[in-house]
Amino acid sequence: MRDYDIESDLKQEKFQSIKLVQGDRGNKIKINVYEDGQPVNLAGCSVTAKYKRADGEIINDGVIENIHDNSFDAVMDSSITKVAGTLKMLFTIEKDAVKVSAFLLLADVRESIGENTGSSGGNTGGGSGEVTIDLSNYYKKIETYSKNQIDARFKDIVNEIDGINKLYINLSKFGVKPSSQVSYDETTKTYNLSDCSDKIKATLDNKENVVIIFEKGNYLIDNTIILPKNTKIIGNGANIYINPKETSFTVFAINNDNCCIEELNFYSQLEYKNTLKESDASAIVSNICGITIVSNTTNKILNNCVKNCKSKNLSFLVSNMKADNTILSDLVIDEAYFGIYSDNCNNLKILNTKITTQTNTDIYGHAIYLGYNSNNVVIDNNDLRMNGTGSNIIKCGSNDGAVNNIIVKNTKINGIITSTLFYLHNSSDCRFINCDIEAVGNNATYTRLLQFNDNSKCEFIDCNFILDSFEKITQNYSYVNNSIIFKKCSLKILNSINKYCVLRLVAGSKKLQFINSIIDYSGTNYGINIISEDIYSVDLYNSIIMITNLYNLGWYAKNVVKYTKTNSPHFLMTNSIIENIGNKRTSSMIGYVTTDSYTPDIILNNISCINCIENNNDMNIKFTDAEKDYRYYNNVISI
Repeated sequence: MRDYDIESDLKQEKFQSIKLVQGDRGNKIKINVYEDGQPVNLAGCSVTAKYKRADGEIINDGVIENIHDNSFDAVMDSSITKVAGTLKMLFTIEKDAVKVSAFLLLADVRESIGENTGSSGGNTGGGSGEVTIDLSNYYKKIETYSKNQIDARFKDIVNEIDGINKLYINLSKFGVKPSSQVSYDETTKTYNLSDCSDKIKATLDNKENVVIIFEKGNYLIDNTIILPKNTKIIGNGANIYINPKETSFTVFAINNDNCCIEELNFYSQLEYKNTLKESDASAIVSNICGITIVSNTTNKILNNCVKNCKSKNLSFLVSNMKADNTILSDLVIDEAYFGIYSDNCNNLKILNTKITTQTNTDIYGHAIYLGYNSNNVVIDNNDLRMNGTGSNIIKCGSNDGAVNNIIVKNTKINGIITSTLFYLHNSSDCRFINCDIEAVGNNATYTRLLQFNDNSKCEFIDCNFILDSFEKITQNYSYVNNSIIFKKCSLKILNSINKYCVLRLVAGSKKLQFINSIIDYSGTNYGINIISEDIYSVDLYNSIIMITNLYNLGWYAKNVVKYTKTNSPHFLMTNSIIENIGNKRTSSMIGYVTTDSYTPDIILNNISCINCIENNNDMNIKFTDAEKDYRYYNNVISI
């Protein structure tokens, strides 16, 4: 045996196995302890035992007796051997209140009919009743480790038993009983349930490393429950009701590391003015947050999770602040002002989740709001919907700071949008990969795909868009050092709600690029000039533009275009196709003129125009009176 004066790695390398018979009682297993083949002196040591049956039941009070020389006896009654299957047996040896070793035995409990009486002498179902443990199997002596590392390894070994070191608390045994009936009083704005907050708090008082178990049914929680460190809640589909509040309220608060909430359903009512943006808000909300994950100190909290939970009519289900390595998975969030909010966090994962914002959400409502310093966020395999008149299904960053390395992938996005579909604040970085995005701009305003600011980058890869009544890619402003890139994307443009909104190729970005992409305008019925007077910079590589006779790539009539930019506009199209859908064109398609102040920088190279031949078989790509506008014009053909 070694104490902390001897540095060693407590890495467990193998399990020992013994056999028992189901229902045996009075079993006594003698365990001999060696190290490198030499007996270990257990004088002055204490030994504790914990058992986990195959059904998950934990037995924390295993009897240890006859600690002598290098051996001790583990005595088991029928409650330990009650269930057939693998029995996990964790033994911890301490000396002078310091853990010096821990090891795990696996017992194969064989099925039996009825209970066997066993043997006080150590019946192990046909085994010898004696096990030899060589602690060298649990150490590596060639390396040296600090006391903190040894402490950490002891924790790892204990955790190998899959939670056997946790205290399991069934709330029903502490007076927290579910109700089978629930109703809501519209006059008092309250549920008919009794508040169980105090009983839950009393149960958790001064406890850590606990598993809280709810029985299925209905509960009212009207005071915030703060989870101790290393706490897990298993909800079993229980319904948590919360009376709506005139001010913000949190149901469960996680202020520590290693906490998790699973299988709870949260419900409230939309009754009060939204307090998140009180001065401008028009939406009526509950002002309830289901779960806050937030550090109360300058240090971040770590490794928390929320899984398999549902909510309806909450302002938001989860708020994650000053917390790293958080996992939010398999959530269903319905009628939320914000589905999920975060700020000042790293390595946040939002997985397999469906979020639908409330139908009366004002322009400040978002499905996911990634506030300042939300970095390295993965949003994977989600379904995000905005069924009302809100904006920004995903908002990245805020006036307080940027977000970086946001990845949205394998996600369906659908919404009715008042202003912008996505929002990137200054210095933000977001990528959409393999997403299906369908959105409608409502008739009240001109809608844009992006609100987009300085020093930001937004990239769409392998994404499919259906955009109905969107005015343009972004607002008109020209910003510094930002870019929007579409790679291998398909954009279908419609204008069924607002005929004037047909997504012109205009963006407040230094770089707007389409690479191996398709832009389909053939479903619209209002003509536009794709190269419009407020164009800033557009590049198309190996792409296809599908248009009708209603469209042109720039006017060629003098004095039509009025530039307002401080730099000449830029348009590059190379190795691409322009396909005219419908009847063959009878008017020129490409042209531009110089104004008194600025000259457009237009480059067309290796362009094939399909169905663009006039009746007289002349080329239908003309730039008479505009030749000087084109810096480069090569191999542009009509086929």
